[in-house]
Amino acid sequence: MNKIVIVITIISMLNLIGCYSYQTITKDELSQAEEYKDLQVITKNKYVYEFDEGNYTFSEDSIYGYGNFKLMKGKRVYENYEGGIKFEDIEKLKMDGFDLVTTILAIAIPVAVIIIAAASFNPLGDGQIFSEK
Repeated sequence: MNKIVIVITIISMLNLIGCYSYQTITKDELSQAEEYKDLQVITKNKYVYEFDEGNYTFSEDSIYGYGNFKLMKGKRVYENYEGGIKFEDIEKLKMDGFDLVTTILAIAIPVAVIIIAAASFNPLGDGQIFSEK
């Protein structure tokens, strides 16, 4: 029974960690992207706009779309947003992308836990890690 709980816990952790994260990109990288994944826009006045995949477009000087607006100064405020943001007002662009380091950690840590748990398993079930002879 404990093995089943451990396996379910590890699988749940892998789902939470994921293998994708926001990576900072430039305006040129955005225009040359093959896929337009989730986008996070951080403006110079510290506003954060998050657009889901397919919910934004861009022109030469602006990004247009609908998504969430998050105010980072003081108390965080989340609101729906629809409109445009000029590139001159943007401090950072971040796009959801594959993260190799997170992927390696998501696999290596659970495997290490399983190896340690298996190495310390006592089939006698007497509460000791190693049995005395």
